[in-house]
Amino acid sequence: MSLGDRRRNQIDFIIIPKRFRNAILSSKSMTDTDCGSDHVPLVCVMRIKLKKLKKPKQPPKFQYDVELKRKFNVAIENKFEILDELTEVEEKWEQMKESLKECTENLSQRKRVGSTKNG
Repeated sequence: MSLGDRRRNQIDFIIIPKRFRNAILSSKSMTDTDCGSDHVPLVCVMRIKLKKLKKPKQPPKFQYDVELKRKFNVAIENKFEILDELTEVEEKWEQMKESLKECTENLSQRKRVGSTKNG
């Protein structure tokens, strides 16, 4: 307390990580608040620098060949009709696996990768 009760000094602590100590510009205790407690609220002004959040890169969009997709579906349906005749689960699984492999190998468009040398 100062002379004449005009100014009151109060020591308060602000709990903040060391890294952000220089971000606090000013602080003061609000003694005139009536909160029904012996605690005094502390208000501080801080300077905050926020970084722009980086958006994750989207995977590239693939262009699908509609005609190839239709051919694949027709080929798979034809192969699966044969599977209805089988009774054993293991036989069905093996036939299904072979049918899928066969259809994808027949209809897939593979490009040769590698360098060609002239000369």
